[in-house]
Amino acid sequence: MDAEFNPYAPPSATADIEGVGGGSADGTYWFEGDRLVVPIGGRVPTDRCIFDGTQDGLETKTRKLQWMPPWLGIMVIISPLIFIILWLILRKTGSIECALGANFRDRRKKGILYGWGGALLALVLFVVGIPANMPVLTIVGLLLLVAAIITGAVMVQPFNVAKIDKQNIYIKLRPAALDAFRR
Repeated sequence: MDAEFNPYAPPSATADIEGVGGGSADGTYWFEGDRLVVPIGGRVPTDRCIFDGTQDGLETKTRKLQWMPPWLGIMVIISPLIFIILWLILRKTGSIECALGANFRDRRKKGILYGWGGALLALVLFVVGIPANMPVLTIVGLLLLVAAIITGAVMVQPFNVAKIDKQNIYIKLRPAALDAFRR
């Protein structure tokens, strides 16, 4: 029997960051499965775009991030006031420094254009449809408004925040960016 084994000691585990899933040698970022993990306030390499992994037209930006537990989204339907209170209590925030390439900046501009353009077109359909007593036009305007908001919101995000805890930010990257960061 091993003399150093203590059955009453609390459980512990140590892992070599490089052995777990690659990452930087200095521990500024690492991978857990398909997620990039960065300490809050940390920095990912700025030699490639965090959106698609390319190296053209890079700009370094500090991104402020927020995360809430996914189950909290259902509270919007049940009670918006309770949702706002719980969101203020349960949200987690953090920031990272990352590089954004020309492809993402173009996509972001298009997303903003689609979002605002669709919202304005929906407003025109409302203004025309309601006085003309054309419910089909009003419904199309409402659906267009929802689609424009969702399209704009999705297109302006370079990555998805999977989770934020007290120390780290877990980022879900696109497959191309994930492969580029693992190299």
